[in-house]
Amino acid sequence: MKRNNSWKRIGGIFGSILLYGFLGLCLLCVILTATVQKDADGAASVMGYQIRLVLTESMAACAETDVSHFRIKSIPARSLILLELVPEDAEQAEAWYADLAVGDVLTFRYLYNSQVTITHRIQSIEPEEGGYCITLLGDNKSESGELMTQVIHTGEAHSPNYVIGRVIASSYPIGLLLTMLRKPIGLLFLVILPATLVMLYELVRVFSLLQAEKRRKASALAAEKEAELDALRRRVAMLEGTASDKEEPHSTSDSCTKHTDGERTA
Repeated sequence: MKRNNSWKRIGGIFGSILLYGFLGLCLLCVILTATVQKDADGAASVMGYQIRLVLTESMAACAETDVSHFRIKSIPARSLILLELVPEDAEQAEAWYADLAVGDVLTFRYLYNSQVTITHRIQSIEPEEGGYCITLLGDNKSESGELMTQVIHTGEAHSPNYVIGRVIASSYPIGLLLTMLRKPIGLLFLVILPATLVMLYELVRVFSLLQAEKRRKASALAAEKEAELDALRRRVAMLEGTASDKEEPHSTSDSCTKHTDGERTA
């Protein structure tokens, strides 16, 4: 029985950790969605890093593309990506570009009919006067028959085609969660409803604890009163016993007196 109670207690603790961890993650996503500073196209930036959502399948896994030897694997749509931004300082930016290699994934702005934000993998990077020539292509070669590459010349000042940053991490589950939280119904079912249920559970638990404490105090008070009654009974019994011991010698003396008187009378 004790073993079952121990497993039940461990299960309850583990469940609470998962629940509060999930709610904490949801709360973090809500905070990031609502309060973090955003750039012109809505991406959140924090201390030289940027959080974005991948919106298309151009970086999804494809049998024709082997990315197993790269640190960043294919990235499905609705994934969250963390970018290391290009430094604003020219010397630091030069060192940053020099550290890039084939297989790195970059997020960049590119001009077609309008300027769009794209996340693709580096196919080649070559130094040129004033910077680097970077050729990029998406992983998903099966998305369409026509493969479109992008070429960025980093040394061109004021070019509409420029690198925003390098992808250093990605997460599909967190991105999917964040995508859902951006919708009212997702916010309702993933944050508001679970939070309400947790609050109700905690209220019931607190009420149960108060009732248990109330019963404990009542039981302790009853036990204390019973102990006082027992002590009083013992005290009464002791007094009655003392009184009986005092009365018995007195009765003997009276008998002796009466007997003596009788003898004198005779």
